[in-house]
Amino acid sequence: MALTGVLALIGGLSLFAREPLAMALLLMPGVVTGLGMIATRQPIRPRFFFFLAGAAAICMGRGIGVLVERRRAPEWAVGAIAVPLLLLSLVSLPRNYQVPKQDFDAADADLTRREEQGARVVMAGPACLPFTEYYDKRWPCLRRDQDWTELVAQPQAQAQSSTLMVYTLIDYVEDSELQQHLRTRCAIVKRFDATLRGGEIVICQPEGARVVTR
Repeated sequence: MALTGVLALIGGLSLFAREPLAMALLLMPGVVTGLGMIATRQPIRPRFFFFLAGAAAICMGRGIGVLVERRRAPEWAVGAIAVPLLLLSLVSLPRNYQVPKQDFDAADADLTRREEQGARVVMAGPACLPFTEYYDKRWPCLRRDQDWTELVAQPQAQAQSSTLMVYTLIDYVEDSELQQHLRTRCAIVKRFDATLRGGEIVICQPEGARVVTR
């Protein structure tokens, strides 16, 4: 990524010097998207910028061309450099086929089984929407630190079931104190891997909750 990024930067500067209007038109949608997300105070989501992949590839190709021109190498050197870089991208493909972007199906099946065995399930942050909207779950949703405080303050003598919490995309939990609690006061019981960075679905046990044995 670092190498292709440097090549794309070199190529982008070269193309901008030659065709500034064309490059501006090519990159402006990305600038507008970024400014719109900042103005609406939305989190930066990389998928919103996937459409710039074509522009990045053009810039990277031009970057290779610049290096070849400066070294006065033959034209076939462009392909000799580009092909290995493309092949390197194959390294990430196996995991993309083995692991889903986010494994909500497996997490839902696991939580449903635990709930049938007597566990109480609670959701937190971004996990609330998919489980509520797409899996029709009616588990309580924690969004603020106060919700966490009320949860752990319940007398354990009255809690006849073990308590489990499910969360994902912890960096996008808006309440900073709730986010900190999830990081430090919720022992991980099970984790479902994801190709989306930070998208692992985590089942954890809030500090002070009854021990889950199954």
